[in-house]
Amino acid sequence: ATREGGESGDEYAQQNLSSISGMIHGKIYYPRIARKNNWQGRVLVRFLVDTDGKTREVMLRESSGHQVLDESALETIRELEGLPRPPVPVAVTVPVFFRLKPAN
Repeated sequence: ATREGGESGDEYAQQNLSSISGMIHGKIYYPRIARKNNWQGRVLVRFLVDTDGKTREVMLRESSGHQVLDESALETIRELEGLPRPPVPVAVTVPVFFRLKPAN
């Protein structure tokens, strides 16, 4: 059953959050200084996905505790393009994880 008027922002977020997260984590840059110092963490970022599939109004909601990680997450999201296009601009909040893989 389809509803008149298309999907809402909440539906857009639910349906597309995992692919948006995947795109972010596929492009994220883990700064060398953070790797060297074993800095890890979670950055919570809020942004709008515009009807053209680009991000707008990218803002930090929760810091990882490391400014270089926060900046890397914000910059990655600012540069994202080709996101699934919502019918209206939709606010999305995503966690960005920086985790070092244990050395074998």
